[in-house]
Amino acid sequence: MIPQVHLLVLGLLLLGTGLFGVVLRRAGLAVFLSAMVSFNGVLLLVCAGLGQSGASSQAEGIEVLALMVAVGLAGAAVLYGFFRFVRPVVLDEQDRLKN
Repeated sequence: MIPQVHLLVLGLLLLGTGLFGVVLRRAGLAVFLSAMVSFNGVLLLVCAGLGQSGASSQAEGIEVLALMVAVGLAGAAVLYGFFRFVRPVVLDEQDRLKN
């Protein structure tokens, strides 16, 4: 069994690394991948919290996992929509949608 502290530290490292990448990157794909790393960190923290609280069923974990997959797919769809019309996707230049 993995100690709870190790899961929390790894989850926080993933979350911090992902947020660092989201703030510093400009390319759309890099921002999306950094956001997915941070989502995985949050998912690990939630699963560690569910394990500590003694959740008897796996239903809570499956619901959280389904939500995270849906968020990831929605982000991929938005990025794909941008990529179809504008290549390469640079987030600083996406002010064309204002008008």
